[in-house]
Amino acid sequence: MQTLILNQKTQPLNHENMVKSYFGHDRYTGVLDACEKIYMPFNYRGVHWVCLKIDMVDRVAYLFDSLASATLDTNKLNTAKMLVQTMHALLQLQFGNEYAVDMRTFEVRMLEQRPLQQLDDTFDCGMFVIKYMQRPDIPSGPHKVHCTA
Repeated sequence: MQTLILNQKTQPLNHENMVKSYFGHDRYTGVLDACEKIYMPFNYRGVHWVCLKIDMVDRVAYLFDSLASATLDTNKLNTAKMLVQTMHALLQLQFGNEYAVDMRTFEVRMLEQRPLQQLDDTFDCGMFVIKYMQRPDIPSGPHKVHCTA
């Protein structure tokens, strides 16, 4: 789904077809209307995996990126914001009046302290995203995780 959303410049996004294809208890998204957190891994610019966690309870979205950056990457944050806005439109279309949360008002933040991959390692970003999504005990917000080998 994220790939279709991110490629909408080259292929217009049909919200109704996406809802029919992805949403539903027996489809890819499962019981999405009962989720407290929605994880959206995506490949940024076709070369790097990152993960967006939308926290429906705290009303904030966190972008997990395993590469260290000296400066804030506004392009990644803008991509994350577009995903949040599109997800809002899709949920609104799927659930109508039952969808009462306005994701468009959610702040999108980078996780400030996170496990990082080595600078000479440019291939493990996907594994970092998988491990991030497997850790339900990681609290929302900036945090530091100590990983042991």
